[in-house]
Amino acid sequence: MRIVNLTGHKLDIHCEDGTVLTVWPDAEPVRAKLDYVLVEALDNVGVYVQVTTCDVPLPPPVEGVVYVVNTYTRLHFLDAGRDDVYAPGSMRRDDLGRVVACRGLQKIVELTEE
Repeated sequence: MRIVNLTGHKLDIHCEDGTVLTVWPDAEPVRAKLDYVLVEALDNVGVYVQVTTCDVPLPPPVEGVVYVVNTYTRLHFLDAGRDDVYAPGSMRRDDLGRVVACRGLQKIVELTEE
């Protein structure tokens, strides 16, 4: 499997066997942008919806390749039907609270009621 890092930042991924896999940014970052659109007013109180856009498209699916984007961007592509897009797993921080690595990758799935 090949990991394509579209976060724009170096990823140090803590693997299950205790090793750390460093994945450098591979291409132009893919980042969702957030905007708020006024949809109605309730007694002069604005009600907004969040709208996300993405100027850089995801690369097309390739057998044996997974793409890593930030968590917010992964949520943007939730409805795109892409099972090859992941986000960094839980963050690992240093003593000053700075993110220094992640534990694996996370796959964000839409939960359905049964």
